[in-house]
Amino acid sequence: MKDNRGFTLIEVIATLVIIGIVAVFAGFGIIEGMTAYFEGKENIAAMQKAQLTLARLKSEIATMDRIFSNDGDSLRFTSYRDDPPQKTYEISKSGQTITLSVDGSSHTLMDSAGVGSLFTYTYYPGSTTGFENLKHVEINVGVKKKDLSGSSAQTIQFTTVAVPRNNGASNAPLPK
Repeated sequence: MKDNRGFTLIEVIATLVIIGIVAVFAGFGIIEGMTAYFEGKENIAAMQKAQLTLARLKSEIATMDRIFSNDGDSLRFTSYRDDPPQKTYEISKSGQTITLSVDGSSHTLMDSAGVGSLFTYTYYPGSTTGFENLKHVEINVGVKKKDLSGSSAQTIQFTTVAVPRNNGASNAPLPK
């Protein structure tokens, strides 16, 4: 009688081929999962930075009491919350960097701001200038969404509206 313990060579090779195929697909799945994780992590960090920048800009603009100059990418003003002598604030966007300067001391708020104007100014009907006629300032920050797969990156726009509190306009709440 013949002893039939063990595996034949064909059974061992078939098992190794099947394990190899499963391992290849599992490896691709792990790589895709890791890529999605890192892509998502970078996107979340960029979006949090944009939201923090918007919150800071909204807070600064709400307390302004005099505008020296303004255009689509910069705003220079003083704030009523400062004791005399008042400090001069300047918010500007140069390239993709948004900076806040207080009396010449510059702080980078965001270094990947995307394209487009930072500010849009809305005045009351019948007026196009003047701090007292300023209804609100719309703040726009674009963030490029990272895409590690190689396809083109999208820009996500974040927008908020800041209402100056101390311009004497009918919609302006009194400063605290």
